[in-house]
Amino acid sequence: MQEETYKFLGNYKIGKKLGSGAFGEVRHSIHIPSGQSVAVKILNKDNIKTDTDFERIKREISILKQLNNEFVVKLLEVIDSPNHIYIFTEFVSNGQLFDLVLKSKLSEQRARELFQQICIGVHYCHERKICHRDLKLENILLTKDNKIKIIDFGLSNTLSTDYKLKTQCGSPHYASPELLLGKRYDGPALDIWAMGVILFTLVAGYQPFNNSDQKQLYIQIVNGKYQMPDGFSVPLQNLIRKMLVVDPEKRITMKQLADDEWLQLQIKFCQEEAKIDFRVIYQIVKAFNYNCQQCISYVRLKKHNSVTASYQLLKERQGKIEWDFELQKKYCKKMNLKLKENGEVEENSEDSDINLDLFDKK
Repeated sequence: MQEETYKFLGNYKIGKKLGSGAFGEVRHSIHIPSGQSVAVKILNKDNIKTDTDFERIKREISILKQLNNEFVVKLLEVIDSPNHIYIFTEFVSNGQLFDLVLKSKLSEQRARELFQQICIGVHYCHERKICHRDLKLENILLTKDNKIKIIDFGLSNTLSTDYKLKTQCGSPHYASPELLLGKRYDGPALDIWAMGVILFTLVAGYQPFNNSDQKQLYIQIVNGKYQMPDGFSVPLQNLIRKMLVVDPEKRITMKQLADDEWLQLQIKFCQEEAKIDFRVIYQIVKAFNYNCQQCISYVRLKKHNSVTASYQLLKERQGKIEWDFELQKKYCKKMNLKLKENGEVEENSEDSDINLDLFDKK
């Protein structure tokens, strides 16, 4: 696959390589209309050889489309070409959590701040019946303001009350005992174990289960044998012991985790935005000559296409601003739309051409 064959694609300029995987690579890209950085996972269809691989990719995309949380990487757009699948997501610029720990172990206070965010992101997924199944430091990125983003849902799956999961997956050092023993497992309990390994590693600077001999590593894990560092506070030790319990039925749950003494977590979600920013809709309609009502419909339905990708990235570029009815009404008027105070557009609004005279007036 030559770089020049995909240097420009749709609204994107695809740039330098950031990493690679089994089916392709990840590259930095620029969303041309907004100038914002994004990441693109480029999957070579020649490398997708089995129905199982194809279903896994379909499942990852489907799961990403369901997620909208500040601590989970956001899907922007998927482009399917004859030879490749392009998955565009927000770009997270400050590296892996792994790199942070590699430099130095963290204080309990700093680890708590990051781990609270991990808990909120994972809880959000579990509430939507989604299990990550590959939580590790390398799959948690840091933003420029040092907030976390959970990435790589390639091994994730949806949960069912009717049966437990059985697929062997994840990374050895983070794998739970029930996974290594080939038992059917409860998805959330699997993620909780991996989170226990992550928390230990953040504060210790090394992993609780670490042996160059894989057989010995597995023996340590299935027996829950690790040494608690002397410097850990008693509340932190207690929490880790509750997470790294060999029997998944006795392992701490996410609900119990929220009430833990050390974590001090109050799980709450940012309200998913209900009101559309018509300033951004106006920019898109004016730039691309799109249909106003169609753009609004795509955003309301949370589609993942060129319109909604532009909406998300242009909105991000403008920065957070309180939704103001009078301001929004002005932009709706420029598009010949009638805005109601609840943020909805009146059904009888005529979607005609943009009123450029109104745009040019002060």
